[in-house]
Amino acid sequence: MQVQELLLETLDTLRKEDFKTLQWYLSMEVLAGCKPIPESHLEDASRTATIRKMIESYNEELAVKVTVEILKKMKNNYAAEKLENKYAGGKTAAPSASSSAVAPAAPATLTAQQGSVIIAPQFNSSTAGTMNITFNKSEMQVPLLILDTLDELGADDFKKFQWHLTQPVLDGCQPIRKGHLENADRQDTVSKMIDSYGEETAVKVTVEILKRMNHNNAAEKLNKTGGSTAGQPPPPTPPSSSSSSSSSSGLTSTAGATVCAQGKSVIVAPNITGTSSGVSINMNINN
Repeated sequence: MQVQELLLETLDTLRKEDFKTLQWYLSMEVLAGCKPIPESHLEDASRTATIRKMIESYNEELAVKVTVEILKKMKNNYAAEKLENKYAGGKTAAPSASSSAVAPAAPATLTAQQGSVIIAPQFNSSTAGTMNITFNKSEMQVPLLILDTLDELGADDFKKFQWHLTQPVLDGCQPIRKGHLENADRQDTVSKMIDSYGEETAVKVTVEILKRMNHNNAAEKLNKTGGSTAGQPPPPTPPSSSSSSSSSSGLTSTAGATVCAQGKSVIVAPNITGTSSGVSINMNINN
């Protein structure tokens, strides 16, 4: 099946609201190095037009990767996994490794996104050598952070939140016109706030409104996470290195294994086991 048909098959399973959410994510940076597609290019775009725009912007392989990543962010893990497997199955199979040894050319990566949790990942090897494991705390992008906060509000509270946006909230911040928020859903509201205030001020405005609505826990939570995220680039990933000798019965890795938790994710009690002497494990935890 061609990539365009594979993507269309995936998008056709989405409801109208979910498809609109996917388009909203496309207007943001989903993967490093992939520029967002301007919202105006996706306005009123059908599923087929959206796919054409994705392939024009990224190429076929990246379009699949971006779609998979967005589906995961939308917590539609079943569709993400199905698309990923079908795309991988359609590609030419890579040459098989030796039956007694596997030598990956790239680091092994475990990634938990948004509200996901990695519990007790296990790395088993009987090969002598070095394994470097780096834990990176990645920050959620500000628009996603605000959207995650607004998703916790009920319909009535969200309407109140929008009403507050039409009133003076912070000195120097002009209220958003009622007409700009009429019939706006949560994603449209977040986009309008970012356009009007910028990311850092949008967080401050959201926190202030939540306090006025007596949602102090949500305000404090957003203030802690959003205050350190707004206006900052994502933290660099430390380089990982490893040296290992091949073994007839072990797993030989040419690079470090990386376990990364993103957003509100959690990594609990990683287990690394080895049976050979001379194996050293370096664990770096970066905040």
